Amino acid sequence: MPQPADLVKVVTVFDLVNDDTSVAEIAEFAMWGKFATTPTGEALWNSTLQELAQLAVNKWSADIDPTHYSHGAKLWQGDATAHSLPWSSSLVISLYTYTPGSFIAHAGRRRGRVYPPPPNVTVLETTNQGTIHADTALAILNDFKGWLNDFQGVTLTPDENVWVLGVLSKVGNQWNHVTDLAIDTKIDTQRRREKSQQATRQSVAL
Repeated sequence: MPQPADLVKVVTVFDLVNDDTSVAEIAEFAMWGKFATTPTGEALWNSTLQELAQLAVNKWSADIDPTHYSHGAKLWQGDATAHSLPWSSSLVISLYTYTPGSFIAHAGRRRGRVYPPPPNVTVLETTNQGTIHADTALAILNDFKGWLNDFQGVTLTPDENVWVLGVLSKVGNQWNHVTDLAIDTKIDTQRRREKSQQATRQSVAL
């Protein structure tokens, strides 16, 4: 079924390589939202979308702390002493359009997820192999909460409009407003990033 015509996708793009201008590897995640009022005419659509995109970038820079993707003052891309985890790694943030843990019909159609940048190795717990610090997970979750609250619902000047985050289900062509966010301490993966990461293959005769 075709998606509703008044939905707008916000795509966030970030560099996978730190301090290397010769390499342009990027990753992205996208979220669906809806304008409170559908803009009328192409010119108004364009101006409203441009303002929304700039607002998302500005609020990201203000609200997302790169050091939260490590445990301490390390950038998520890694540095000489603490490297990035594989690019396919991610701390998935789940989007709920209902209260987590409550019963709702067809709940799978009303959940979404976003994949933040791959974290730095220092996010890993030293006592539980393969999990991350609980305080780090909560800090990232609160960053995303602040970012979303700071740019969704902000009045866009062309037509006094607002953009609201939701989850689109193509089954039933349904869109629902996001009400809750969740994260856990398990490292998740996004296969799309794996394709961008270069690798050296070796073999031996048997």
